[in-house]
Amino acid sequence: MFRNKKILALIPARGGSKTIKLKNLKKIKNKTLIWHTANFIKKTKIFDLSIVSSDNSKIIKEAKKNKLEVIYRPKNLSKDYISDIQVILHALREINASDRFDYIVYLQPTSPIRKVNHLISTLNQVITKKYDGAWSVSSIDKKL
Repeated sequence: MFRNKKILALIPARGGSKTIKLKNLKKIKNKTLIWHTANFIKKTKIFDLSIVSSDNSKIIKEAKKNKLEVIYRPKNLSKDYISDIQVILHALREINASDRFDYIVYLQPTSPIRKVNHLISTLNQVITKKYDGAWSVSSIDKKL
């Protein structure tokens, strides 16, 4: 619980990728991106449930190794064109019906540079100002 709100950490980690095979298992400083996300979750100390949504057995194994719950995501929800909302809705259907959450924090393993104080500050604003949610974005160089 955080400020009397129940919060779910949802980590989307499909196995397929056009460019980098099993990118969610790639390592930074000898730790997988899944590990970095799990470690961030532990540092925050605010989540009531932390789940990895994946279609890949190696990613699922890594998630369990890092004490994360797992939801098996079917292949039809693991394609390039699947939206975040489709992944979120699938996860909500799969978790225990009695589990109701006030907020979902969607933590993509491929964005491992996060700060606990940024998340806490944002959640405080969302709750205090009664926002529906918040989304972090980064500008990128258009010369891709």
